[in-house]
Amino acid sequence: MPVKKTIHAALAVAAFYAGIQLGPVARAEPDDWRAEASPEDARRLARIDQAWSEGLRQARQGGHRPDLANLGLLVDRKAALRESRPEPGAYYCRTVKLGSPGGRGPAFAAYEWFRCEVEEGPGGELLLEKITGSQRPWGRLYEDGARRLVYVGGQAGYGHDPAHDQIGAFERLGEDHYRLVLPWSKQASVLDLIELRR
Repeated sequence: MPVKKTIHAALAVAAFYAGIQLGPVARAEPDDWRAEASPEDARRLARIDQAWSEGLRQARQGGHRPDLANLGLLVDRKAALRESRPEPGAYYCRTVKLGSPGGRGPAFAAYEWFRCEVEEGPGGELLLEKITGSQRPWGRLYEDGARRLVYVGGQAGYGHDPAHDQIGAFERLGEDHYRLVLPWSKQASVLDLIELRR
């Protein structure tokens, strides 16, 4: 974790001046999501527009137009605003799933609200974590332009279980209102939308 790496670095500096040699210092966290994400996951993110189109198409054809209308800005693919960095703290969050690969599963599913948290690390990096519910993914939010952050995470953090790794775009929809867009989910959906509110 970043805190441990910061402590280790500080100890290494102190040991240097004391003439003590320590083992190799852990490398710093990357500041670019491309240094963390696998090539496969980077390709999934690059196809996010296609996931939007396919997920919405399947949901509409499956008779869920009223459900989509009730979700408002959450399912408006062009609703992202500038200044997407969220304030650290507690949020309510829920997941909406659109479409299924090959059309073999439900075209729409909306789940109840749970709790999520945005935490700021010692270097200013942001961590997003779902803290209630049966599935509790967590990961880092990376700066990536004016209208989105890129999320790289998973059920056990990123890279520990590739079958559950996640990548997506974190966007602001309004005051204290955000969404995490996960294209081509590995959990049997075309597009996952995680809505966050204060």
